[in-house]
Formats: sequence, structure tokens, C-alpha cells
Amino acid sequence: VSRKTDVSNFITADEYNHYFSNPTIDNLILPEQYKNDWIIVPNPYNTIYLGEIFSFFIKCTNDSIQELMTNVSVRIDMQINNRAIVLKELNIEKLDAKASLDEILSYEIKEPHIHVLICTLSFDLPDHERQSCRKFFQFQISKPIDVKTKFYYTECDEIYLEAMFQNSTNLPIQLKSVQFDSVNFDVTSLNFNLEHKDQWIFGEINRLNPSESRQYLFV
Repeated sequence: VSRKTDVSNFITADEYNHYFSNPTIDNLILPEQYKNDWIIVPNPYNTIYLGEIFSFFIKCTNDSIQELMTNVSVRIDMQINNRAIVLKELNIEKLDAKASLDEILSYEIKEPHIHVLICTLSFDLPDHERQSCRKFFQFQISKPIDVKTKFYYTECDEIYLEAMFQNSTNLPIQLKSVQFDSVNFDVTSLNFNLEHKDQWIFGEINRLNPSESRQYLFV
């Protein structure tokens, strides 16, 4: 863990087991009148794929009738393995009854690991100690394309590489480019029209439908 990372922002093992196996809220530090309305939201996400922009809406509402919340702090972290990335920290002096603090955030998914979105709320209430609570949303990242390769060796010392791409998502994918780069060898792509070198042999739109596979050849 980097020394610059505040470990207190991580989700602990006990918190993980509590929130993702038991939807109770006994250990939240909240007055009784708020506990009944604080629901651990189940995982609502569909499959999220590597390379996608994950966008979400944060809404913090003072749901009381007349109590004023002061020194309100909302911190949003994304935990990936042993790293916690601060996405946003919102601070306002007061939040009136029925008022809300709203924010839209986006994060580019760059790693195929389990992600945990951590929302930490802290605030003051009249005649109460400072209140705090945390909410967690876990989601798994999947790879959108499955890649398999095969090598073929010829008697004239040429090496052919066959790369098979399969769309693992439930939506069509358009491949803008497919390239094979090598430091030690000269590579030629055999995936273009012989008469029109700038056109794919698969057509103008290089599209992969769900579960569809396609082979590309390089020499």
C-alpha cells in the first residue's frame, strides 16, 4: 500500500463480510430515526466491462422534517485490490431539511478486478455527536473480448500468427483497428482487401455481434 494512501478509507475485512453477506445496518453510527431509512442497496449493476466509462449519480438527502445537517462531508472512493482512489470529496456547511447534495461522477475502468465503490458520509446534528456512515457497492469487471492465438511455422522461415477474437458481451462491438506489433520482426497484416489496401476483408464496418468469433492473420 502506498504511503500516500489513507488506509482508513479502505473497506475492512469485517465490513466486507458484514455488508456483502448480511444486509443489516446494526453497526452504522446513526440516530435511531435514520436507521430505518438507511438501506444497504443490493448490487444493481449489470456486467461492467474493461475499458468502459463507469458513470454514477450521488445523491445525499437530508430526509428529516426540520433538522439541519451541518458540516456535511461526502467522500467517494474506489477500492481496487489494495488501492483506494479518491474520486471526489464534497463539503458544504449546511444541508437544510429535504435538501440534497447531488453530483455525477465518472471513472474509466482500467483493471479486470473486483471494484468496490465506497461512499462515506459525515455530518453534525443539533444535540448529537458527529455522525458518520459508509455505504459500499461491489461489482465485478469482465473482459469484453476473449483473445486466443496460434502460431504456424513454414519451411521458408515465415511465421504466421492467427488471432481469434470473440465478443464476450451481450452487445455488438465495432473494432476500429486490429494490429500486431513486434520489436524483433517485420509484421504484415493479411486482413485487408488485395485490391483496396485500406479496406477490411470483413467489410467497411468491422463489427462483432455477441458471441461471434473472427480470425485475423499476420505474417
